[in-house]
Amino acid sequence: MHKHHLLRTVLLSTMFVLLAVFLITPVTSAHTATSAQRAATATSQIPALPNVNIITFHHRSVFSQGKVDCHIQGHQPCLTITNLTNKPQVLLNIGSTVVTLQPGQTTFIHVTAGPGTYPVTLKSNPDETLHVIAS
Repeated sequence: MHKHHLLRTVLLSTMFVLLAVFLITPVTSAHTATSAQRAATATSQIPALPNVNIITFHHRSVFSQGKVDCHIQGHQPCLTITNLTNKPQVLLNIGSTVVTLQPGQTTFIHVTAGPGTYPVTLKSNPDETLHVIAS
């Protein structure tokens, strides 16, 4: 009788472990697939970051807003930029490449030079400028 009890316990334990592995894996995958903005707001230690989108307007790539305030907090990012166009976008700061964003990609922007206003332009539309106001 004792032998059957031990066998039943081992089988049930194995079944629970396998069940747990199959249930936890999709939850972990769904958690890691959250957007950068949602991930930042879900953590109480990181404040919500402002986001600026790159969109297509009259067949040209533009920023969804002309200026954005960001608060410098050490080496933490102060805003995100998301490319909602169907083409790669190159972000420039005073003519130098900051980052290339693929369609649908979001990037964190860090301001390390201190408070001030920093222009970010699009290589595909040099007339379009996002003024990042860092404080």
